[in-house]
Amino acid sequence: MINQSELLRIQGNEKYHKSIDTLAPVLFQYNLNQAIILYSQALALSKKPSEQASLYKNLAMSYTKMNLKESDFSKQIDHLFQGYKHFIQAQILGLTAKKEEFWLKNIETEMIKAVRSMKFINGNDKIKIYFKLFFMIPDEIPNVKILISIGLARQLFNESIKSLDVKDYKSVLKMLADAQQPIETARIRLKIKGIHMNDDENLYEEIIDLKDSLITTEAQAKSLQRLEEANKLNQAAIFSEEFLNYDDVFKILDLYKEVILFSQGKDLESEANAFSAMGKIFYKILKNNKKAHDYFLQSINLAMALRPQSMEDRPWFKSAKLFLEEIQIEFQKSEDEKIKEERDKLAEKYAEELSEIENNAKKTMEEFLLFLFEKFKKPEFEELKKKVEDIREEIKKSKEGGDYEKKRKSVLLKTIRLFHPDKLILEKDPKINFLFREVARHLNHIYSVHFK
Repeated sequence: MINQSELLRIQGNEKYHKSIDTLAPVLFQYNLNQAIILYSQALALSKKPSEQASLYKNLAMSYTKMNLKESDFSKQIDHLFQGYKHFIQAQILGLTAKKEEFWLKNIETEMIKAVRSMKFINGNDKIKIYFKLFFMIPDEIPNVKILISIGLARQLFNESIKSLDVKDYKSVLKMLADAQQPIETARIRLKIKGIHMNDDENLYEEIIDLKDSLITTEAQAKSLQRLEEANKLNQAAIFSEEFLNYDDVFKILDLYKEVILFSQGKDLESEANAFSAMGKIFYKILKNNKKAHDYFLQSINLAMALRPQSMEDRPWFKSAKLFLEEIQIEFQKSEDEKIKEERDKLAEKYAEELSEIENNAKKTMEEFLLFLFEKFKKPEFEELKKKVEDIREEIKKSKEGGDYEKKRKSVLLKTIRLFHPDKLILEKDPKINFLFREVARHLNHIYSVHFK
C-alpha cells in the first residue's frame, strides 16, 4: 500500500514532468513550484534515509530546472544555491543509505550541469557564486568539490588576466592570491581520492598547468607593478647635480632589481626594460659606465631573445642601444687617449732611437731593412740573430735580379712578422716593446705603399 509520503512524491513527479520547454515561463515555473511544495510535504512525512535522499534530489532538480525559464539573475542564483543545498543533503543521505554508485554519480553530474547552465552576467558574478559553492560543498562530495575548486581558480585566473591588461595590478594579485586555496584544495582532494581514470589524469594535469599559470602571472604582475612604480619615481625625481637625492636613486634601483627578480624567465620584456632603466641611471646619474655598459648589454641581449617579436620601437630598447654606443665610443676614445699618452711619454724617453728609426724609414726599403738588422743586432737580441742573418741573405738575393718584386715582398713580409707586436707578448722590456711597435708601424706603411 502506498503511504502518504510516496503519494505526494508521485504527484510531485507529475508536476515536475509537466514543466516542458514548450510551456510559457509562467506555467513552466508554476508547475515546478507545485512540485517543490509536494516534494517538501513528502519529505516532512518520510522516515527512511533512502526515501529522503531521493526527495532531496527531486527538490534540487526542481530548483535548478527553474533556471531554464528564469530571466532574473538574482533569482537564478537563489535557485542554484537552493538546488545545491538539496543536492548536498541528497548525497549525504544517499551515502548513509548506501545508494547505488550510479545514483550518487548522477547527483554529481547534475550539480555540475546546474552551474554550467547559469547565464552569468559577468566574470565577477561567476567568481562570487563559485566562492559560495566552494565553501558550501562538503568533502563527502569529492568530485564536485574538485571541479568547483578548479572552476573557481580558473575563473579567478581569467579575470586576473583581464585586470592585467588594464594594468590593475592590485586586483590581479588579490585574485591570484584568492585562487591559491581552491587550486590547492583540488590538488589535495584529487590526491586523497586517487587517480583512477583518464578524466582524473586530465584533471591532475589541468591543476598543475593552472598552478604554473598562477605563479607565472603573479610574477609578471609583481614585475609590471614594480616597473610602473619605478618608472613613475624615475620620471618624478630631480636628477640635477645640485638637488640630486641619492636615497631616491637607490630606491628606484631597488625597485628595478625587484622587477628583474620577479620577471626572470617569465617576462623577458619587463626584465629587459628594467635593465635598460638601471643602465641609464648608472650612466647618467651615478657616472658608472662599466655597470651601465653591462646593464645595457643585458637589456639588448634579452630583446634579441624575444625574436621574432621586434623590440626596435620600444623606448627602453632605443635608449639602451643609443647609450651603449655612446659608452663604447667614450671607452674607445679613452683607450686611444691612454695609448697616445703612453706613446708620447715613451717617444720623449726614447726620442733619439725613435728619430733614428723615422729618418731611416724615409730611405729605400732595402736601406731601412738593413738599418733595422744592424740596429737591433745587440746581445739581448741574440736569439733573433739567425733570423736577421736569414733576412739579410734574402735581401742580398733580392738584389741579384730575377723575380725582384716578389723577393722584395717576401723579404718585407718576413721582416714584418719578425717585428710584429704579437711577438712581444713575453717581452718585458718597455723600450723594446715601444721601438718594435714603431718599427712595425713603418713596415706596414711601406707594405701598403709598395705592395697593395
